[in-house]
Amino acid sequence: IVHRSDLRRPLIVAQVAASFMLLIGTGLMVRSLLNLTGVNPGFSTDHVLTMQIDMNFTKYRTPAERAAYLDRLLGNLQAIPGVSAVGATGTLPLLEEAGGSIDALLIAGPDGRNVANGPRASLMIASDDYFRAMDIPLVDGRFFAASDGFDASPVVVVNQAFASGNWPGESAVGQRISANGGKRWLTVVGVVANVRQQLALEPVAEVYASMRQVPYVTTNWAIRSPADQAVLVPLVQAAVRATDRDQPIHRLRTLADVRAASLAPPRLTATLLGLFAALALVITAAGIAGVIAYSVSQRSQEFGVRVALGASRTDVVSMVVGEGVRLAVAGLSIGLLGAIVLGAPLSTVLFGVGPVDAVTYLAVSAVLLGVAALACLLPALRAASIDPMTALRAG
Repeated sequence: IVHRSDLRRPLIVAQVAASFMLLIGTGLMVRSLLNLTGVNPGFSTDHVLTMQIDMNFTKYRTPAERAAYLDRLLGNLQAIPGVSAVGATGTLPLLEEAGGSIDALLIAGPDGRNVANGPRASLMIASDDYFRAMDIPLVDGRFFAASDGFDASPVVVVNQAFASGNWPGESAVGQRISANGGKRWLTVVGVVANVRQQLALEPVAEVYASMRQVPYVTTNWAIRSPADQAVLVPLVQAAVRATDRDQPIHRLRTLADVRAASLAPPRLTATLLGLFAALALVITAAGIAGVIAYSVSQRSQEFGVRVALGASRTDVVSMVVGEGVRLAVAGLSIGLLGAIVLGAPLSTVLFGVGPVDAVTYLAVSAVLLGVAALACLLPALRAASIDPMTALRAG
């Protein structure tokens, strides 16, 4: 007949292994989330209200009509008391669809005639004050200006990644690029600092066209103001209605909320893994305590004899706790292999931490061994309190 405790022990080992893998996943996701939270995106999210405007393309049919509408809206928003800067772009950073279309560009050679194939870059638009509204630093040249109108010479602003990749050691200002095979050339008037379109992604080469010259139907706006959101929102809504009373507003929220929303998926994953890991840890602790308590009840005479022969209460406690810790160590050994195997697919969602992170593995191992020791403590104290004479008579 197989002893009940002999059947329980492999189950406890399996529970420890499963708990270890879940705790490792939780620890890695938490560390990844903390790393993401600390990332500098290259712009400031404080005191910025954002919104999305989808123009009625049947009402504003031509690029000139769209440019005129955007210019009027920009003026009405800038007139709001306390607003320090208003900017617009195609897609704000940290949104799910952030970033522009990736196209291959041509770069004019130094003699103005030779053309070199340039790298692929993300093409976007920006209004005059977009970079100020987002607090994106100017590195060289200038931002867009009102003089960069719809009929003016086409200009662009590029980021540092694009500038350093194509004109290392020299200024990008004054250089010319083309996005349509050389049919239309655009002059670089400024270089801005790199920004992250997604927190987990490194900055890529970016080229911004003036919104006055390339007026999109869908635009995302950034309104920088120290005013409270409850005060600013109705003023912004009134400014939009004053421009076009039929114009709806979408995604009216702060840029800080946009950043928080971008962190929601990893935060949810870490929370769910944490809940499952906590549940598994509780079940494992209860299982270890149960197995050790049953073992103590079956070995009461042995403990009585040991005490009678001179074993101290501390020796008995150490013996019982050690039995539970050995079960935990066996589970950790199996869980370690499982965590390493399962860590490979998990690496695709981690940021700033590897799937086999020594700090996480050591911390989780210490937690599990500590829980196992605590789970054994009550049965161990019960074993140490056994009266030798009573145990010997019972035998």
